[in-house]
Amino acid sequence: MSSDKKKSLEKILSHKTKNITLSDVVKKYFNELLFENLISKDSSLLPITYLLKSNLSSLLSLNKYQLVKLINYLSLYDLVKEMKYLVDTKYLKKIYSFLTSDEKKFLNKILKYNEPFSTKRLNLEKFNLEKKTIRNILHKRGLERLAYAISSQNEDFIWYIMHFLDIGRAMILEKLIRKNKNLGISDIIISQIFYVLENNMSNL
Repeated sequence: MSSDKKKSLEKILSHKTKNITLSDVVKKYFNELLFENLISKDSSLLPITYLLKSNLSSLLSLNKYQLVKLINYLSLYDLVKEMKYLVDTKYLKKIYSFLTSDEKKFLNKILKYNEPFSTKRLNLEKFNLEKKTIRNILHKRGLERLAYAISSQNEDFIWYIMHFLDIGRAMILEKLIRKNKNLGISDIIISQIFYVLENNMSNL
């Protein structure tokens, strides 16, 4: 709160306000609580069966586990781009070892894919070579791709996708959707989602 607002509030309340410092854990709790209330179901939300059919309607039949796997597969499109910059074969092999067998198969299928839009480099060489670190970086990129894809959908559709995921991912996705709106890129990533579903439906 700014000092001017603080003074105004003190004048109204006739009471001196105190500065309260919250720990990161408490801040996270209140942020998640606030977000959960913001995405809580309201009476105006249409049931899934009444939503207008779209090219991404199939996503509404996926559960959290399947959506997370879809996000991981989408991140491999970013990894393909990144691999062109990584010259150290030992580094490449290490990253490759962090993937599941199904992800390795899918990566091999898209190795020659040339994406018609540019993205920021992952710069994986700047991070420590730990599985959790690399997987988190990739997963964030997968979430970003999903955000682009569903940004063109109606609000009810987006609410359901965020609700299927956990609060942490939903919060990130909501921020990315507000930031990433580009119909051209959205259509391309939607086609990538189709390709993932067609080639890995049994693995989702």
